[in-house]
Amino acid sequence: MHFGSTREPDDDSMIFAALCSASATERQAAAAALTDLLEEKHSTEHHRRVGELIASAEPNERAGGLAAIGSLIQLDGDDLGPRLSTYGPPLRTALQRSVGSSLEVVGQVCEYYRELVRRARDPEALEAEARWSLGALSEDGEASSLLSGDGGIGVSAEVRLLTGVLTLRQLTLQAPTAVYPHAAAALEQLWRPLTFHAPQVRAAAADALLALVVVVAPRATRYLTQWHTQLLAGARAALDRDSSASCHGGLLALSCLLRVATVDFVFQEDSFEASARLVGVGGGKAAGAAAPTCFSIAWAAASRHLSNRKHPALTRTALQLVINLVQVAPDVFAGRCLPDCVRVLGEMLRDQRCRLRSEAFSAHAAIVSTLGASYVRPHVPVLLSSLRESLIRGTRSRLFCLEALRARVAGSHRLRVRRGAGTDSCSRSWHRCRWVAPPLSRSKLFTRSPRVFPPSRRRSGYACSTS
Repeated sequence: MHFGSTREPDDDSMIFAALCSASATERQAAAAALTDLLEEKHSTEHHRRVGELIASAEPNERAGGLAAIGSLIQLDGDDLGPRLSTYGPPLRTALQRSVGSSLEVVGQVCEYYRELVRRARDPEALEAEARWSLGALSEDGEASSLLSGDGGIGVSAEVRLLTGVLTLRQLTLQAPTAVYPHAAAALEQLWRPLTFHAPQVRAAAADALLALVVVVAPRATRYLTQWHTQLLAGARAALDRDSSASCHGGLLALSCLLRVATVDFVFQEDSFEASARLVGVGGGKAAGAAAPTCFSIAWAAASRHLSNRKHPALTRTALQLVINLVQVAPDVFAGRCLPDCVRVLGEMLRDQRCRLRSEAFSAHAAIVSTLGASYVRPHVPVLLSSLRESLIRGTRSRLFCLEALRARVAGSHRLRVRRGAGTDSCSRSWHRCRWVAPPLSRSKLFTRSPRVFPPSRRRSGYACSTS
């Protein structure tokens, strides 16, 4: 379809008809023509019609609307506040329609929403978006008129929660001043998606929580300790529930907390437990026992779930939590936790039926690299012994051998241990596995710092479960 420079009365209908075409080329041409039209004469009606396309249940119409908004948001300069009010509700509707079917569309919607929020200067528009996101996370939000931006579609609790946490994360990162007044409410409301049964909702909620505690919470210095204490209490309550989803949410919250909390807070006694101990509540051992700290709570939770074979998501998060503990207090971890951690990791590495051997090898390497020679040297014989056994058993697997070799490098070359401490046998296993990763030379492997987990999919998109 061709759009000439001379506008006819029916140009608008031709453009919007082409935006609904099944051809991506025609949709792009129509989007360019609409941009040219609005450059000549601004029209709010055209923006409204594009919003209707974005919220459409028809995939072609939705794709056409998204093609148009990508060009139109460039016309309004630095202030996209009016466009946020126009496009915010249809973008949320498009997100709800797409989370279960197309990650590509979810990524596009999040990208345009992020750009609108980043360049919006209208406090009322940003406030409305923040209120919508928080309302989507509340239990009352499912039947609330606050969520009128759903476009009249019926959505499941999973879709609603996922949409809420994705929009809340973008608002937190791009417009923290809009979320700041609602920080306490957001920290409270996020517990629902953090403990939801769908794993992708929990993962998205953890991203939103991390953004909140990193970007917004430090602005309120007077409330920071209070919020961290409430987050720790919520994590303990979630870990005490007899539910894998709740336990996973508690582990995710602890991981976020350890990334931002001060060392003083991490080793501060729990205020409630300390008060009970001072007045002798419970009597006997309870009255004389030391109150748990954030560090001890996190280590107890991580060590409990490191060997959880039934729920790999809990084990994966527990491995990350161990890395967080090493990073926040390497000396304390080395003195209190390293021997038990080495034992559990060794069992995972030797178990050929373990589905998380790759992550265990990466965690093994990250622990050694973070602690350094002074803390790890007394444990080198045990470390290399477990690696030697694991390498011998796993040389045929391409899924984790590279991580195993990095762990071996961290344990021997980076620490420069003496010959005879198990390095010769480990080196023979190294040569046996060398063919597994031909693109990565041995010298490059020595210099690359091991990562806990490899980069995963874009966090902007999550597909809903089909169950």
